[in-house]
Amino acid sequence: MSSNNIIDRVFEEALKNLSDLISFKTVSGSSNIDLINYCENKLSKIGAESFKTFDKEKKRVNLFSTLKNKTNNNGKGVILSGHTDVVPASKNWSSDPFKAIHKNNKVYGRGACDMKGFIACALAFAPIFAKEKLNKPIHFAFTFDEETACQGAPLLIKELSNKKLDCGICIVGEPTNMKIIDAHKGCYEYTTYFKGMAGHGSQPDKAVNAVEYAVRYIDKLMQIREQLKKKSS
Repeated sequence: MSSNNIIDRVFEEALKNLSDLISFKTVSGSSNIDLINYCENKLSKIGAESFKTFDKEKKRVNLFSTLKNKTNNNGKGVILSGHTDVVPASKNWSSDPFKAIHKNNKVYGRGACDMKGFIACALAFAPIFAKEKLNKPIHFAFTFDEETACQGAPLLIKELSNKKLDCGICIVGEPTNMKIIDAHKGCYEYTTYFKGMAGHGSQPDKAVNAVEYAVRYIDKLMQIREQLKKKSS
């Protein structure tokens, strides 16, 4: 079957899934359990095996579901990953942000693009994957609170390590204008303290001004920033 025929088969199902997913008010920090149960039920019906990891309050949850390979190939699997939370809706919406509106071949709703759209597509394709003779397992990883410093994903990653689940590739369906992004910016955060030495205003050379050294530090960071700009261009 051609790829176009497959897309035609799943298109309507993906739209229905998306409408359902948008209706769950999974704003970061709030419960996403109902949405996760929705996804788990769909995947369990086609034979996927799942486990969950929860936050301390048991109100937010990650889902990891697997369609096992049906061959003797022990190759590493593929993860289709997406976060289930959305940022709060502003007051500028002209429609209900948690109700999918289909207009001009577009779907409007909180999270339609970032990133319930990808989850909707993954769920729509899952039954097709389940019928195939897979050489590698396909995993579905749906996490909570990505919009607030990726709070859910680390819990899931830790559990994957505990279960010794090692996968070959992870496809994260963030909106990138249909361009493949094969890396992501990293981040280190530091806290720097500056301590001076008190002295009399008439003899500043015998004291240490902490602010002065903090300014030097910041200036050096600005120089490094300019160097990194040239490196990345």
